[in-house]
Amino acid sequence: MARGKPGTLKMERTGFGLNLVSGNFEFACLIVIDSEDFWHKYGGQVRDREMSRRSSGGAPLSANWYSGNAAEDGQARRGWILGHFIDAAQGIRSSKDVEVKWGIHPAGEKRPEWTADDQRTTLVILIEGDFRVDLTEATVNLAKQGDYVMWGPGVDHSWEALSDSIVLTVRWPSSPS
Repeated sequence: MARGKPGTLKMERTGFGLNLVSGNFEFACLIVIDSEDFWHKYGGQVRDREMSRRSSGGAPLSANWYSGNAAEDGQARRGWILGHFIDAAQGIRSSKDVEVKWGIHPAGEKRPEWTADDQRTTLVILIEGDFRVDLTEATVNLAKQGDYVMWGPGVDHSWEALSDSIVLTVRWPSSPS
């Protein structure tokens, strides 16, 4: 690939976020390499290097980072993938600071009872679907991708998936309720 050749490399910032675990700002980028020559020369090396770093089934890739699939990793814990309830042997996913849940809820599923005096802060973000959160002080309907609701310690809640829904829940600190 010739350097400086217009149209061979394009980069676009596609997202911005705040990592609640580390406090870092993160930027998601899309990089497009529009060069047949590049992919013929280097494509196999890129794929082989990535495959050698990953292990099947989501496993620690080093002591301080992890790669996996939220739906698969959360199956044993009702969607929870990070928190105090993860065995410390699982590495970075065991945390006393924050809990994260990838919640996949079929239409009509609801929390059977209200929480009682939970002393954590909670954030629920709708990924897809239509999801209602009932709080002691209000009812919030999350209907558009990206809609969210957040509440603090002492606010009880219940919820219902009004259609097939996926929500991301973040709670802190991570402690037994």
